[in-house]
Amino acid sequence: MLRLILLFLLIAAAGLGAGWLIDHSGHITIAIAQREYETNLAYGLFAITLLVAILIGCVALLNAVLRAPGRMREKRANQRRDRGLLALSRGMVAVAAGDAKTATRLAKDAEHLLPDPALTLLLSAQAAQLSGDEPAAQSRFTAMLAHPDTEFLGLRGLFAQAMRRGDKMVALAHLQRADNLRPGTPWVVNALFDLHAKEHRWNEAQDAVSAIERAKLIDSGVARRRRAVLIAAEAEEIALRDPARALSLAEEALKLSPGLTPAAVLAARLTGADGRAWKAQAIVETAWAQAPHPDLAQVYAGLKSDETPRAKAERMLGLAERNKDNIESQILSAQQWLSLKDYAQARSALGALPQTVPSARIAALMAEISQGQGHPHETRFWLERAVRAPREPQWSCDSCHSPAPRWVPVCATCGAFDALTWRVRSETLRGEAVPLPPPAPPLANAGEARSSAPAPGEATRAPAATTPATEGEVLLMPRAPDDPGPVDDDGEEPRSTVTRW
Repeated sequence: MLRLILLFLLIAAAGLGAGWLIDHSGHITIAIAQREYETNLAYGLFAITLLVAILIGCVALLNAVLRAPGRMREKRANQRRDRGLLALSRGMVAVAAGDAKTATRLAKDAEHLLPDPALTLLLSAQAAQLSGDEPAAQSRFTAMLAHPDTEFLGLRGLFAQAMRRGDKMVALAHLQRADNLRPGTPWVVNALFDLHAKEHRWNEAQDAVSAIERAKLIDSGVARRRRAVLIAAEAEEIALRDPARALSLAEEALKLSPGLTPAAVLAARLTGADGRAWKAQAIVETAWAQAPHPDLAQVYAGLKSDETPRAKAERMLGLAERNKDNIESQILSAQQWLSLKDYAQARSALGALPQTVPSARIAALMAEISQGQGHPHETRFWLERAVRAPREPQWSCDSCHSPAPRWVPVCATCGAFDALTWRVRSETLRGEAVPLPPPAPPLANAGEARSSAPAPGEATRAPAATTPATEGEVLLMPRAPDDPGPVDDDGEEPRSTVTRW
């Protein structure tokens, strides 16, 4: 609307101007070569305006003719660039879709059409990787290092190739260069941590944990746990050649993570060997209160060699009381009551475990309890059960589910860090509670009952490869072999629960 008003005002002004010229007649005289040309003022101004317009048109036409070749070249270049960018985008889509043939063809088209190689090197490298041409991919990634815009991407590609080849030193060099280029990048600091941990460079791995924490990729609790595991791993590594340093490291790990079983076992063992049994006991008791484990019980049992068997059993019962609802505590209590020949208390200590968690250790304990109480039928039942019982707890990787004979900070199978957990299986036979055996038939006379039970001082043979126990001896049941145990009707293992230590 405003433009229409302005146009109207301009036309009105032109009309008024023309009218004024007509009303005020005048003459324009032009002298050329002794000749004079005279015309009306209005016509003269019109002629001058027309002449100027013609001159401007001629100049514009000449300029267009002179610039036409350049514009044609620019148009062709733009069309070529558009086709190159289209090939580049379609090539990326082909890489994402796993179409190696199409990706390779489009990468060549993009290289031919686009003048800047930095735009096409990544596509060419990925297409070469997809086709299995690792040398070509490496050459493309190396070429990317020469361009500031693609240097970081080139380092990532070279790092991945080095890891696939197993060349960890080259991979580390690429990681360090990438970290200097862009400090705190998530994939860089995480890869540095994983690589240092796998190579047992514990101090460097701790530095990587600090970098990850500064980048706010993990919270402080996870960082403390990782540091504790790294320190405990270093302590175990140097325990034989430098026990004092190993003890210091183990205690430092326990300050960060008091429930870390390997650190507690090592610290208690080294402290006990140093003659400070009271401190070793405190370490084990603190760790047991958070995460009971058979290794802790074994170390705790051997801390005092000058006490009577009954005193040792009472001390072990005190340890079990610190986490009495845990399965390991119930088993430990039953073992100690068995060592004292108190079979009723041993049965009571196991509670409902024989029905809910019928593992090999528990079945063996029940067999010994039944034998001590003079129930041969029940003894045979539990002996048979011990042979086909589910697996005992063991260290197992949460990532790949591979078992491990002992705790290690990095899984030997998949390389996952701090992934080993002490798995406590609570599956039951065919997914149902195990029924207790029928009551034993009454014996003919008391003499038969006495003959079924072990005589005082006589060795009692524990089923399922247990250690014979004499009266008053502390009993620590060995771990049963990894028998696969029962399976469901559909051939799958029963479900299990996992407790993390």
